[in-house]
Amino acid sequence: AVATFGLNMIRLHQKVNPERWYWHADRLGVVVFQDMVQKYGRASKATVPLFVSDAAAMVHGRRNHPSILQWTAFNEGDCWEVFDTPPHDVAGGVALFK
Repeated sequence: AVATFGLNMIRLHQKVNPERWYWHADRLGVVVFQDMVQKYGRASKATVPLFVSDAAAMVHGRRNHPSILQWTAFNEGDCWEVFDTPPHDVAGGVALFK
């Protein structure tokens, strides 16, 4: 679908690139789908605070880049399944990216 609109797109799966990389994506007009890094060994209740902290830092650090068209909070079943208690349920996790 991205090609239909004449766009170049890169999906960053399980990583956050250095600031300079996003600056170049902005300059070149590359669309970025930014996934959240989700693996901390095996996802568990103990890893939820790590995820929340890292997600907040990622969004805060990269939020001003117009190249980032999509933030992907969860893309692995074993990661989102541990988010089942408010405020750290799936809705709360997604709210981190708004």
